[in-house]
Amino acid sequence: VRILGFVEKAVGFLARDDALKQIAALASHDYSVYSHSVQVFVYATAILQAMHAAEELVVATGVGAMLHDLGKMAVDKAILHKPGPLTQEERRVVETHPVKGVAACMGMPLSPEVTACILLHHERINGTGYPGGIQGDDIPLHVRVLSAADVYDAMTTKRPYADAFTPFEALRIMRDDMPGAFDMEVFRTLVMVLSGANIV
Repeated sequence: VRILGFVEKAVGFLARDDALKQIAALASHDYSVYSHSVQVFVYATAILQAMHAAEELVVATGVGAMLHDLGKMAVDKAILHKPGPLTQEERRVVETHPVKGVAACMGMPLSPEVTACILLHHERINGTGYPGGIQGDDIPLHVRVLSAADVYDAMTTKRPYADAFTPFEALRIMRDDMPGAFDMEVFRTLVMVLSGANIV
């Protein structure tokens, strides 16, 4: 019941004309990015609820999840759907999407928590992320949650350059092949949420 309240409040914000136009534009530009955002919304809010986060933070993270990849509207579809590895220049273009996403939302009354989701969702605990290479507790908890949800969903969805992993395989790779990238409390909570939903 609580999760429905979070969803209702987040959807209420996202139904505003300014937010709705941006989300519709994203769906039009690349439906797979839009559907990924919906999945990340579900995972991130479920993780935060399991961690007993404050309602306002869960709602803000839900809004941030729906908007986190908005900057990909400024990335050429040919790059987003490239079937093979990206060149260094193509990767540099993709890595501009968090900053471009914040710029696209300038007209919206977003809280700092939502803005952090958009700007920082590719930062990693060990400092290997982008755009700022920040690390550890300098990454807010709700962004660490969003980051784990983002990677998990990307890995379990078929992409132009890779087949989908099973949930178990994706979690194993996140744990063993990406050491230090994720907050381990967040990771354990993601596993618990997925187990409770009979996904793993």
